[in-house]
Amino acid sequence: MTRQVLEVPGAFRTIAEALAKATDGSVINVAAGRYDESLAITGVVTISAQDGPGTVRLHATKGSTLVVAGGAVQLSGLDITGDDAELPVLDVRHGEAALDNCRVGGAAWTAVLARQTGVLAMRQCRVQNPTGAGVVVTSVGNSSVEETVIAEVGSSAMVVAEGGRVQVRGCVFDHVKGNGLCVNGSGVGQIVDTKIVGSGKPAVVIEQDGRAELTRVSITESASLDAYLTGAGAVTMTDCTFSGSGGQAVHIANGAKPTLTGCTFTGAARQGVHVTGGASPVIENCTISESPIGLLVDASADPSIRMLTVTKADQSAVLVSGGGKARIDGLSVDGGVRVVDSGIDLRRAVIELAGGVGVALEGSSTGRVDELRVRTTAGAGLLLTGQARATVSSAAALGCPIEIGSGSVLTLEASEVTEVRGAGIVVADGGTLRATRCRVHHNSGPGIDVQGSGVSELDSCEIFDNEGSAPPAPSTPPTAPAAPAPAPTVSAQPAAPAASGGDPA
Repeated sequence: MTRQVLEVPGAFRTIAEALAKATDGSVINVAAGRYDESLAITGVVTISAQDGPGTVRLHATKGSTLVVAGGAVQLSGLDITGDDAELPVLDVRHGEAALDNCRVGGAAWTAVLARQTGVLAMRQCRVQNPTGAGVVVTSVGNSSVEETVIAEVGSSAMVVAEGGRVQVRGCVFDHVKGNGLCVNGSGVGQIVDTKIVGSGKPAVVIEQDGRAELTRVSITESASLDAYLTGAGAVTMTDCTFSGSGGQAVHIANGAKPTLTGCTFTGAARQGVHVTGGASPVIENCTISESPIGLLVDASADPSIRMLTVTKADQSAVLVSGGGKARIDGLSVDGGVRVVDSGIDLRRAVIELAGGVGVALEGSSTGRVDELRVRTTAGAGLLLTGQARATVSSAAALGCPIEIGSGSVLTLEASEVTEVRGAGIVVADGGTLRATRCRVHHNSGPGIDVQGSGVSELDSCEIFDNEGSAPPAPSTPPTAPAAPAPAPTVSAQPAAPAASGGDPA
């Protein structure tokens, strides 16, 4: 069947006149020029720029420039703009609008809107709107945006809200003043191979019951935060990269349970990943580098972490505070692990430091550590202070002592301490060591130095080839021990940044 082809101008003076005569399947070829009109689409039609992209401008000063109320329209090579301060330039209510090599510019709260049952399909387009958002999708239809640039936007690049569903692939959201991507309500977003650069607010926001899958998404140069994850919906981030945030790379809060796999977090100004507010994410095979604090867990958060690498963390590779509990299986760091009035379950950890404490449990902290290898040239490999309690097994402290402060209790099993410049294990006045099947050898001081009323209970241990000696403490403390030394003062932890939520406009 031959398609009906309508020429504008020619047989028709305006695009609206051609639409009035078009039948389903018609093609409207538009010659170069500016067309000041508003169009309503209800049928199946193609409107294309006859001389290629950028030669035809469709513009409306009032109302939406193009409303799709049914049918299906294919738009090719058009510039679609509008001046209305309240209505979107492109309003897809029902049916489908497919844009190929088009540019859309608006002045309202959003430039493009897909709502009700409307379906939006954009490919190789550019959207800008200095007043509001780029694209807002609330439609239950499956919309898609591919190889499209959203830039010069006054708020968020892409908002998926209410029951909206969208797939985004190969796009760039460039220096928008709001969020790069905001998913809230019960919206669903699938984002693949997309770059989000220089967002003024959190680059990615997933909140409420929003769900999202991000794969190979690159987020750079965010003003304060790369990703703000607080929703109850399922969220996955796979093989994503985050770099150069002015605050944090990722902030996970409000009980959220996202899964982050194979992600890299680099150069955040404060923390690489902050897990707080009862959140319990799963973090697997991720790398954090060049942030003062690599991983911060606090406020009753309970993350499950497997195979984490942290490098170049100036303050702490891992900091657990404020009642948080970190469960880590597989950790490689060149900075310290610090636990303050909190808990940690640490397995298969390798800690290499040029100086400082390898693992510190402070205050009322509790810990279970299994298969730890720690080496530091200055400072303790393992330090307990305050009322800290820890059970450590299969550990090796190489060139660094284990120190147990007053009031602290360490249960040490099947572990080794060697090559220390000084005592291998120091039990302070009022501290307690319970060691089973441990080897303490080739240290330049005593193997175990028990001070004052400290307690050392040894079972099947080997203490040999140490250059100093210290008398073992009695198995039962004296009846009137000296008062325990006060616990060291814990420095205040950095407050979490006030992360902005999504702004749908």
